[in-house]
Amino acid sequence: MPESPERTALYRFFDPDGTLLYVGITNSPSARFSQHARDAALTWWPNAASSEINWYPSRLEAALAEVRAIRDEAPLHNKRHALDATRVSSLPRGPFPTVDQGDLVTFSEMARRAVALGYTTSLTRNGLIRIARTDPLWPVPQGDWCQVSGTWLFSWAVVEPFFRDREAKRRRGADREPKRFEARRLHRLALEAFGDQPFSQSDLRERLCAPEGTVRVYSRRLAAAGRFRVAGKRKPAVGRPQILYVAVPDPE
Repeated sequence: MPESPERTALYRFFDPDGTLLYVGITNSPSARFSQHARDAALTWWPNAASSEINWYPSRLEAALAEVRAIRDEAPLHNKRHALDATRVSSLPRGPFPTVDQGDLVTFSEMARRAVALGYTTSLTRNGLIRIARTDPLWPVPQGDWCQVSGTWLFSWAVVEPFFRDREAKRRRGADREPKRFEARRLHRLALEAFGDQPFSQSDLRERLCAPEGTVRVYSRRLAAAGRFRVAGKRKPAVGRPQILYVAVPDPE
C-alpha cells in the first residue's frame, strides 16, 4: 500500500494526574475526538483531562510516531497497534527519524539504495519483497517485520550488510568464473536458488545477476525441453503478466 502524503496529527490524552491514557492519529482531530467521546464513554474518556496534538507531514510518519509512542510511553488504553509495538526492535529510541532519509527504509527505498550504492545493477520493490521472503540469509525474519500504516519498515543499518555481502559473493564468483554468463548452468542455478518454488524471468535476472537476453532465450529452451515447467502467471502492479516456471530436477 503506498504511503499517503496527507498531513496527519498525532494526539495524546492525559488524566488529571498526567498519566497517558490514549495515543492516536487522525486527519480531523475534532471528528476523531467526538468519536472517542461516544466509543470510550464507559472506559477512558471520562478520565481525559487534557490533550496534546503534534502534526506530521504524512500519515506514514504520524503512524510510525504513534507506534513509537505506544512502545515507549505505554498508554493505558491502546490496543490497536499492540502487535506493531512488539515488533519495532528496528526502531531506535530517541528523536523521531525521517522515513527514507534516516535509519528507517521501505522496500522501495531499499531497492533504490541498493542500486545507487552499486550493490546490484537492477532491483525493483516487488523483486526485493520476493528476495526478503525467500532468501534464508535475509536478516529480519518475516515474523519480525514491522508494518506501519500499511507500509513495511526496516532499519537500513540492519539490512545494508545483506546487500553488501550479496554483492561481494557475486563479485568473488565473477572473479572465479568466466566473465560471460554460462547459460548452460541456468537450470542448475535456478534449482539451487528457488528449489521447487515458482519464479519468473525477472526473478532469475535479479537473483542470479544473469543477462536479460540469456534468461529470456534459455528459459524458453529449458521449458521446451521439459526442464522448466510452466506453473502459471503472475500479474505485476504494472506491465504484462509474467510467466512463472518451476525448475524440474534431473532424473537420478
